[in-house]
Amino acid sequence: MLKRTFASDDPCADTARNWGLVVGTVLGGVIGKQLGDGKAAAVLGGVALGALAGGLIGADMDHKRCELSKIAKQYNLDVAFVKVDPQGDSTAGGATGTAGSTGGAGTQGMSMSLRDNNGDSAQFATNSDQLTPRAIEYFTAIAREYANVNPPAGLTDPVKIAAWRKTMSTRRLLLVGHTDDTGSSRWNADLSERRAKVVAAFMKTQGVPAASLYFQGAGEGYPVADNSTPEGRSQNRRVEFVEIYGEDNFRQFIEARKPRYEFYRSSTLASASEQSADSAPTSNKAAATPTRHHTGKTTAPASVAAVKPAPANASISGSPAKAAAPSPTAGGLPANVINFGGQPLTPQLATVNLGMVRQQDSGFKLIDKAYADTPFLARCDQDRPRVIGSVKALKDDREYTTNQHLQGLYGTTWHDEVNGHLIVLNKLSVLQDGTTPANPPELKVYTNYNPDKRTTAKPKWQSSPAVNTYQGSNGILYRVFAGGSQGMQCLDILFPSNGGFEAKSGKLVYGLPGALYVADFHPKMLK
Repeated sequence: MLKRTFASDDPCADTARNWGLVVGTVLGGVIGKQLGDGKAAAVLGGVALGALAGGLIGADMDHKRCELSKIAKQYNLDVAFVKVDPQGDSTAGGATGTAGSTGGAGTQGMSMSLRDNNGDSAQFATNSDQLTPRAIEYFTAIAREYANVNPPAGLTDPVKIAAWRKTMSTRRLLLVGHTDDTGSSRWNADLSERRAKVVAAFMKTQGVPAASLYFQGAGEGYPVADNSTPEGRSQNRRVEFVEIYGEDNFRQFIEARKPRYEFYRSSTLASASEQSADSAPTSNKAAATPTRHHTGKTTAPASVAAVKPAPANASISGSPAKAAAPSPTAGGLPANVINFGGQPLTPQLATVNLGMVRQQDSGFKLIDKAYADTPFLARCDQDRPRVIGSVKALKDDREYTTNQHLQGLYGTTWHDEVNGHLIVLNKLSVLQDGTTPANPPELKVYTNYNPDKRTTAKPKWQSSPAVNTYQGSNGILYRVFAGGSQGMQCLDILFPSNGGFEAKSGKLVYGLPGALYVADFHPKMLK
């Protein structure tokens, strides 16, 4: 009975309505208690309003899921419906339902992922954002379901009709384009964004209000299946419709989404021979990291030369200068490769312990779901920059932004000396989700650094490298792709999740392909 009521596998069951009533009732009671100072009438009034709003949204979702399932069957489409809540739980699977809210009683949402079983080219022309005639036909039918915001037949009570219209006015519909991980990550993100925008614009032509429409080119960033198999890559190439009620909940959902790291694979496995029809040739160049969900400009911290001189026997952090470590013994290094005094790379030496990586719990539930620990690409030399596009509003193409950053990781400068060479990272910023760099940092390397001459020191080289960030139980992993300049390949830095002035650990991989070395890198924040 409980499964049938709250977790039915039948796409035409009243699952979402039942969840909406329960969540709306609980949260409505809380609101009523707060507003009425504990008086029974106020509590009951809040319960009634919350249950009404939750039930109306849930009933609409149930109806929509049923009708969309019929369209999918008619056109031989593969669709998957999952519940969406403000904590970002949109990829965990299971029956559609509702969950917790921070924006009011009864807030809930639903995600539908869609693939055409006739093949990718049955939906879009190859390497194009042009919809095929077949796709136009079934997207027209789908759009009608999302465009219908009229009260349900039989709803005649003016109070309920007013509640319905007010609730529908808070709806946000996000169209997300997804790809597999073959080919260039930048190409994947750009193509998926263009396609998502085309679908969003088409929804507008069919009557969905433009103000409620958003789009995103997620590229390879949010896989739902293993990219190592043709079947998994096929599942990852999809269009996702995310429907959420309430501005606060829409914002929190965007901030809280977590990629499925277990489906990220080593860059050495994603070979050009696996390219899909929609993939551009794989590039060895690091893709630029886009700024996402970021409001305002990051304040540029002081450069290394702006800090007052340190004592002669001190490094930039004020600790005793480090003695030069011995050079690697395996064959030496070319003159154009900076020697950071490390050891020949082995998996054990190059791994930073991020700890357990879990899908975030989704808040209020009657039936809890277990989340498995997630495997992770533990070495930076086996990863590649993952480009995930911003969420944008269809009405004006503006990015949907937030200014929430992790403590200590907002425009800060970090530094460490490695074998006598000073490495500085400027403008380091990570958003609150722990998986999104707000902007590319400035990477500077001062070879044979002399703290007595710090005010006049000039970097040997500098760049604005691409960055991936990952969140685990041990902290936030900030992964920098240096691009191979002067032999510097990549850096992994493990920052504490709750802020601090010192990284927990770090690794620097350098050298040339086939002869890589690894050195410890333990930066501190420049105060």
